[in-house]
Amino acid sequence: MKKTLLSLFAMVALSISLLGQTVSVTFNVDMTNAGLEGENVYIAGDFGTTTWGSWNEPGTNPACLMTDEDGDMIYSITMDLPKGDYPFKFFKGEGWDGGEWPGSPDRIITIKKAMNHSYVWGVRIDFPQILADFEDETWGILTPHVMGCGDYDNPELHPVEETFMIVDNPAPDAMNSSTKVLKFIRRGTTVGGLPWGGFWANNNPNVDAQVNKYVHIKLWKPRISPVKFKLEGGTSGTLEIFSENAQQLTNQWEEFVFKFDTMTGQYPISVLMPDFEDPLNITDDIIIYIDDIRIDTISTVSNGIPSLSNNQISIYPIPILKDLTIENFGKIERVNIYNLAGQLIKQIETQPTSKVIINLEDLRSGMYLINITNTEGETITRKISK
Repeated sequence: MKKTLLSLFAMVALSISLLGQTVSVTFNVDMTNAGLEGENVYIAGDFGTTTWGSWNEPGTNPACLMTDEDGDMIYSITMDLPKGDYPFKFFKGEGWDGGEWPGSPDRIITIKKAMNHSYVWGVRIDFPQILADFEDETWGILTPHVMGCGDYDNPELHPVEETFMIVDNPAPDAMNSSTKVLKFIRRGTTVGGLPWGGFWANNNPNVDAQVNKYVHIKLWKPRISPVKFKLEGGTSGTLEIFSENAQQLTNQWEEFVFKFDTMTGQYPISVLMPDFEDPLNITDDIIIYIDDIRIDTISTVSNGIPSLSNNQISIYPIPILKDLTIENFGKIERVNIYNLAGQLIKQIETQPTSKVIINLEDLRSGMYLINITNTEGETITRKISK
């Protein structure tokens, strides 16, 4: 009897614990370009709850019907879900044929706390996708493997951490003021180093090149050499390319851009070769630092976090104290703030003006992405800190 009561208490405690992990999440989708002709709008996904179901066919579960209360073509639904990862998609009309795009991939959301999440119909990624920035001392979406480093490629002999380790930024500057970066011990020929020394990584979720076409990486290198990046095994096959810009600096942070504009869809594997000298002429190990790996729509090198200004735009002060000023980007009409997971934190609609001052006093300290749109339809995204 005592054991039965203890088991009952344990089950109740577990139930309370699980209930405490459920959060209220609002999904918003802009249907302006969806060509709605009287159809309803639904959300369907692997929500795994009694209310929201697991991939209920659109139209069969009334709870999954989205509503446009303001008549502005922004359809919304609020769901109470346990914390976790959920694949989902939006649908217009009843049945599976009304999905945003046929087949895979689905959208993926990671729910950690109550928040509004905004999407645009038929656009999977409309903001930069961060592969890894190492600020939280993780590899982000990447699961890394060592390559081109002799016996160090074998994890049974040498764990990844003997070649790649997350450390403090050894040389913060205007290009890269990040706190944490990735240290790479680039092996020389004495221990079997090869021209393609670097890492290959499984991407989870996949790298999406449907909208974003340019991979950006920041490197600190002690010598001049070519840099390569590869997207592998995706919709358009595999492409291995050199950076658009040649290395100019040593012992300083420099950003490199790789153009994947011929690629579309999803890619499960990414590869970085930051010191591609063929044949390899170094015998001893050298140290290379890596940071801020992302894919977005920007084809040019940015100027780094503290000095987010170029011929197009000025954003200051960085880091943010209270107010953020944006100017020199035409007439600005919308500013979106995302966290590094790509979730919308704040959306500001402005009267079109050449200078915008935004109060961001309520933002917590940390790193964010700011996406700015002007009246010409041009957009630009930069990384900011507070």
